Amino acid sequence: MIINQKSLREQVYDFIREELTRGKLIPGDAINLNAISQELGISKTPLRDALLQLDTEGFVTISPVAGSSSTGSRWRTSGSATRSSAHSNPP
Repeated sequence: MIINQKSLREQVYDFIREELTRGKLIPGDAINLNAISQELGISKTPLRDALLQLDTEGFVTISPVAGSSSTGSRWRTSGSATRSSAHSNPP
């Protein structure tokens, strides 16, 4: 039996990076937190944590949204989503 020693945030981070690398998430596209959390069977908290890490690395951007929104922010992939994987390992 193989035990995954990565945190859930790290696993979600890896998943989103893979989606960016494979072109399933295209630069400039909105990221649907509900759809991804349902697809992975997780809450939005580790997803948001992973997206915050990706934001600090320039792979996604957070854009504040006016009006009502469940998160108060809109997540988008950034134009640098296809950068090399030099930053592929979160701290």
